[in-house]
Amino acid sequence: GGADIDLLYSLCLATNAKRMLETGVAFGWSSLAMLSGIEREVGAKLVSVDMPYLGANLDNLVGLAVPYELRSKWTLLRGSDKSRLKEAISIVEPIDLAHYDSDKSEQGRRWAYPRIYWALKPGGLLLSDDIEDNLAFLEFARCVSVAPIVVPRNDASNFTGILKKAAAG
Repeated sequence: GGADIDLLYSLCLATNAKRMLETGVAFGWSSLAMLSGIEREVGAKLVSVDMPYLGANLDNLVGLAVPYELRSKWTLLRGSDKSRLKEAISIVEPIDLAHYDSDKSEQGRRWAYPRIYWALKPGGLLLSDDIEDNLAFLEFARCVSVAPIVVPRNDASNFTGILKKAAAG
């Protein structure tokens, strides 16, 4: 299912996010929501990682929803999470808000969640789409001792998970 763009936009505004990470872009609706949320924030940026569509001939449509006036705050890195996530994190850490919407396999999530979570600033948020696909999100929440917030989407058959990194102290 598509990302909860209203939730993404609202959290960007509510948290005054300036340093954001996203995995999985597709047409760019989540990118648009996040960039719209930081549009007026001086120095704010979004770094996105997206895997090219293999054999689908749709590469020219990645990020299509993002208007040119918002692209100055956006860096799009093309490639897999395993090949580009480290670079993406290095550009924006410490991260205020991260949106994970790429490899939905348990292995992909187990690989990416810790890397993203430890790059969050204290109080930063990790959102993950489609957590109903497997137990990786809930297992990771338990491993880091953070109570997950689960938000239903659409017809309540899809869910977004949210983890808030503990504040330093």
